[in-house]
Amino acid sequence: LNPKLVEGGSISNFSFSLNSQRFIYSASQEKANVSEIYSVPIGGGTATKLNVPVSEGEFVSDFWFRDGKAGNRIYYFVSKDGVNDLYSVPIAGGASSKVNDTAANFVALWSTDDGKVVLYAAKTGNFSNGDAGYTLFARSLDASTSITLSTPLATEGTNTGFSHVMKVSNDGK
Repeated sequence: LNPKLVEGGSISNFSFSLNSQRFIYSASQEKANVSEIYSVPIGGGTATKLNVPVSEGEFVSDFWFRDGKAGNRIYYFVSKDGVNDLYSVPIAGGASSKVNDTAANFVALWSTDDGKVVLYAAKTGNFSNGDAGYTLFARSLDASTSITLSTPLATEGTNTGFSHVMKVSNDGK
């Protein structure tokens, strides 16, 4: 399903879309050691790059289907020096939307069933001296900024357990 990789290229992660119509994968397809995310129809065709352009020292890591039950969008990180930006993009391609307002280290991600609101927990603050805590944020994908839902909740090295206790109501409220 993917085109020939560049010398030294590799595929590092892959999955079928929730409706089994597309194959999503991350690969160093165009440049060696630069992993990016692609989508291709399951019956074959041209692979579409999904992520924003990455600059020197940045890399695309991890992707998730988090647009509710439909799975029409994926979320992915662009990382540099241990700090991430979170993006969302339609699964078949199109413009990526940056979800977070400030760079952070993400620990969990949820969305409403209809995919219109995403919630995320991120380590924010001064990373260099360990003075960072976990903060909860919400963002409607049609809104221009995230809403802070909490003050920093835990200090460096504390297990937040967010992924086990957080749920999003179906109405997104």
